Amino acid sequence: MRLLDFLSLSFLLVGVNAQDTLEDHGYTFNNLGDGLCTVTSRHYSKGEEPLNEFKVSKADKIMAVDKILNHLEEKRPDQLSTSAIMTAVCQKYGLKPDSLSKVVIKASKDTCLENALSAYRWLHTDVKEDEKVVAKITLDEENPDFIVRYILYECSGFKIVAGMLTSNSIVGDISIEEGIEDCSISYFITPYTGN
Repeated sequence: MRLLDFLSLSFLLVGVNAQDTLEDHGYTFNNLGDGLCTVTSRHYSKGEEPLNEFKVSKADKIMAVDKILNHLEEKRPDQLSTSAIMTAVCQKYGLKPDSLSKVVIKASKDTCLENALSAYRWLHTDVKEDEKVVAKITLDEENPDFIVRYILYECSGFKIVAGMLTSNSIVGDISIEEGIEDCSISYFITPYTGN
């Protein structure tokens, strides 16, 4: 009977540790209400300014990411990846990343994203060079936009979202709304069917 008590206590402690992932690694979770939250780090070069800003809708199962500044953190052995931070934030709201319907990231136009936008314009000659791209890239390999999807695979936003997911789900369709300096990118989460 003692072994059973020990195992029960061990599982209980593991559950507690899972809930404190952020705090155990030097981060502070700040619940601002209405699904808004921030994550700060004592290892961030700008002090108590938020490292990450999120809006989580538990009812709609949507996570919106407004700020990702993890690259400005001091490098250290216990530093969490952005994917791990987002997973921990989901847990704070009682969600699992695989159960999300989508993750929306406000991403600055880095070289990778500019390449994806250029490829989309090249494939869609009706989109003028100065016109903002508003597109939905499907998972269908028959769709000519699949080349844009391959480029997006290499962009940080896709890698972050894919890094949150288990083998039970994948990033399905991706929608892009281009702005002046950044894009709003929605990564739709879909169950993995093995096909």
